[in-house]
Amino acid sequence: MAIFNDPPSEHRGAIFIRSPIPGSKGESRSDVFEFEDRNPPTFENLMRIYADKWYGQAKEDLYAYAKQWKGAFGEYVDVDMKHYGRIVESGLKVELWFVETKKHCNAILLNSKNGNSKTYSTEKIETPILEAPNVEQGAEVIKGTESKNVLTALKFAMQDSKVALELVDIRKKPSKLQNLFGNPGSHSYDFRNHSTLQQNLKTHADAFVNNSFSSLTHHKSGYAHKNRDASCQDSKTHRINVPADIEEEPKPQPALLASNFQCKVFGEDAKTKAKTIVLLGETGVGKSTFVNSILSYLEHQSLAEAERSTEDLKCLIPSKFLYNQQMIMVGKESADESLDKPGESATQRPKTYEFKVEGQLYRIIDVPGIGDSRGIDQDRKNFDLILDEINKQAEINAFCILMASDNPRITVAMRYCIYELLSNLHKGAAKNILFCFTKARTTFYKPGESYNILRKYLDDLSQQQGVKIPLDDSSSAFYFDNEPFKYLCLKQNGICLDGQRKQYDRSFEVSRESTLRLFHRVQTLLPHDTREMAALTDTRRLILHMVPISAETTKKIQMNKKMLEDQMEKLAASKKIGKSLQEHLYINEYRIKTTPLKKPRTVCASSSCISKVPIADSVRYNILYKKICHDPCHLMDVKPGQYPNEALKSCATFNDEKVCKKCQCKWDVHIHLTYLQEVRTTIVPNKQLQEAIKEKNIQNLTIEDVLKSYRSRLEDLQRDEEFIKKMCAKFSTFLRSNSMSIRNDVYLDYLKHAVKLADQELSFGGSYHKAVELQKSLKDYEEEVRLLQAAEYDGSVVTIDDINALKVQLRELANRHAEIKDLLCIAEKNDVNGAK
Repeated sequence: MAIFNDPPSEHRGAIFIRSPIPGSKGESRSDVFEFEDRNPPTFENLMRIYADKWYGQAKEDLYAYAKQWKGAFGEYVDVDMKHYGRIVESGLKVELWFVETKKHCNAILLNSKNGNSKTYSTEKIETPILEAPNVEQGAEVIKGTESKNVLTALKFAMQDSKVALELVDIRKKPSKLQNLFGNPGSHSYDFRNHSTLQQNLKTHADAFVNNSFSSLTHHKSGYAHKNRDASCQDSKTHRINVPADIEEEPKPQPALLASNFQCKVFGEDAKTKAKTIVLLGETGVGKSTFVNSILSYLEHQSLAEAERSTEDLKCLIPSKFLYNQQMIMVGKESADESLDKPGESATQRPKTYEFKVEGQLYRIIDVPGIGDSRGIDQDRKNFDLILDEINKQAEINAFCILMASDNPRITVAMRYCIYELLSNLHKGAAKNILFCFTKARTTFYKPGESYNILRKYLDDLSQQQGVKIPLDDSSSAFYFDNEPFKYLCLKQNGICLDGQRKQYDRSFEVSRESTLRLFHRVQTLLPHDTREMAALTDTRRLILHMVPISAETTKKIQMNKKMLEDQMEKLAASKKIGKSLQEHLYINEYRIKTTPLKKPRTVCASSSCISKVPIADSVRYNILYKKICHDPCHLMDVKPGQYPNEALKSCATFNDEKVCKKCQCKWDVHIHLTYLQEVRTTIVPNKQLQEAIKEKNIQNLTIEDVLKSYRSRLEDLQRDEEFIKKMCAKFSTFLRSNSMSIRNDVYLDYLKHAVKLADQELSFGGSYHKAVELQKSLKDYEEEVRLLQAAEYDGSVVTIDDINALKVQLRELANRHAEIKDLLCIAEKNDVNGAK
């Protein structure tokens, strides 16, 4: 091995590399990289050492040693205590034992002073942790981070060999890592930002155990690794410690999985005395005017009495209107009431008003109107505010929907309002829905066109959903005309309308009578427990988020099952015994890596705009969307990852013909992404087999032992797959059984979509097995739903307690499949951002 032409100083170090020569018969080559202790190599220097070609060509181990020059010996030395004795004890030396292969890498960093040795592994739990070679005294094994941090550990060792190595779990202390390796002005670096290393590590996944276990020999009750270092003076055997499971840093629990639905506890007065009414309606229907009018109806017997009052007109909610080109305004605006922008809901946030009628306290909640001029996104935010306010209450006695009495049709805004309300209300709340018709003077305070259209809508709902919402002129329909309030506002501003005085008298009389009748009706209604509504709301959110997550997790499980089945088939036909079976102490597994996007984007999913990226050590591949057509895309209420997607037609990337301006493909092959997803192979412990070798000699492992461990893992995956199917079916059935109005079965829609994608992938080399498995999942799910629906007819229903039990099981499932937590947290973050 060539070292240097000039003798190195005491402050020099070097990295020695020994690697097999591609195509040779066991021959190897040696390389060296020298550096000053005060000027350690840069990241780019190290990358030149670990050339890309080695990853693809090397079939055996690569060895790298970081050593320090010792003038007394005229050479670079390691820390072999037996070989160097007291010289080493008095010196400060660092050694890195680094193994890099095509599939695996493992590194152990040793810092020694006065024989006090510690071992630092940058390898993840799934790979074995080896004690450093040439260490006489027992080394402490520190289980650390992913293999991509190998060079980070190397850098730290060479940066300052004169200080004891601080044991840092990089995953749990990212800021600490940044301080150690990313200080400005030093020669340190941040390995995470280096694209070449990231690509190498992504392309060539770890498989270190296949090589390390190939040289295992039985050693007492453990395992041993024979040091193959050519420069070592002996062939000393070193123990291998198979690591116990390392608990990763707990990920945040998604809010939808964090707790069950509990009964709310409120003060006795609020629960037994106050009757709560929620006012709903489209913007401009007169909800705020209605609340202001109630005060006049309760304080005065007639309009004449109200006129004679010496007090100023009481106004709970600020109001303004135009009369004869003059703006009339009463009340004072607050942050929650805005009158400046026409078309926007005057009520910006829910607000509560209390009235006492004949000794009974009534609490009226005025909420933002639907049909806001700011668009559907604002309507969605407004309705979220409404639902949040409702869920704060223990009980709701009545949901009063306000409608103009003379509308010839139900407006889009009103249809949306009713639909969203019914979608979130439990069927038991049907009896608590009342209808208040405003501007009723035009229909002579009797049912008008709006009444008849509403009747048809409710009849259709009854036929489709089996939900009967009463619409009866005597018990659930109430008529108001709040012109008297405006009349009193004009009078207070010095404007008299004596010629129309009579019609306002009549309006005041009828509206006051309807108000009292409404309060009396509310008093007779059994309250609706909002816990049921909260369960529906959260279950709907959960299932909408879990639809793509469940489908992707199911596909991943099916891929892992196929991998296990293929391996079991090979083993069953194998005659090999002995040490080759030790390789199965760790197994390959597919996992899903999820990366949230800062902003959603629209991409094209047509066959001409995507490409296949092979998954390392696999015959499968990831789909890469090459065409990013709109980034960022701020459309709301778009189901991510699905096409065709009607809501996506509004994306700015499409022209009037709904053809993409970027890729020239039609709208129906585009999808909305909120995160990037990549399937990777990793190595995990074969826990069953590792348990087996605790009871028998490792050399006595049999093929049946390995097959048994694989069957156990396969059964675990099958149980998880079965649970996902049953969970989604029960969620859907719960919504169908308890909600007044539901959308289509979204999980069924998503499975059909996944089947369509798999069929499309077959045209350019996709997996036939994947397509067949998804078809089977679709049929199994449809059968599960059918069985649940049949059970309903026999009196068996899915209850809130069932949903709570499912959430507990889902939390356990999320601990086994990390992408569930990752994706739920991303979805919840998008919900929060969308509500801002």
